[in-house]
Amino acid sequence: MCTAVCPKITKMDKAKIQAVTTAIFLETRKSRKDGLCPVKLRVTYKRKRCYYNMRDETGETILLSKTDYAKVMKENPKEAYKNLSIH
Repeated sequence: MCTAVCPKITKMDKAKIQAVTTAIFLETRKSRKDGLCPVKLRVTYKRKRCYYNMRDETGETILLSKTDYAKVMKENPKEAYKNLSIH
C-alpha cells in the first residue's frame, strides 16, 4: 500500500471492513398469486450476501402482504401486529 497517497488503515477501519450486517426485508420479487411475499434475512460479510427465509415457530416461512409488512415493521406496531413483530 502506498502510504504517500493512502492513509494507513487503522485497526478500527479493519473492524468496519469485516463487520457483519443484517437486514430484514420483504422479497417482493417472489410474490404469490394471493399477494403474499416471503420475509427474508440478508446477512452480509466481506461484501458477500446470504439470504435466509424467516420462519415461525412451526417452521413455516413467514409470508406477509406489503401493507402488513409495513405495519409490522413500525416502531410501535398496533396490538394485532405485535405477535408478528420480527425486529
